[in-house]
Amino acid sequence: MLLQPRAKATLVLGGESFAVSSELGALSEQLAAMREKSMVILKDYITKHNAPNDVPDESIEG
Repeated sequence: MLLQPRAKATLVLGGESFAVSSELGALSEQLAAMREKSMVILKDYITKHNAPNDVPDESIEG
């Protein structure tokens, strides 16, 4: 028997969409798993779209 997810979410970050769901365990376990998946997606998105570290915040005048 295939279990259907009891909780689903879609993260929309900028122009990208990410579907998040979990099929295993009780509702609380599914929500905990979705939270973990969402945090990984958010971390990857921020890393991908973050400004490079070697660019100074202010222009350097010499």
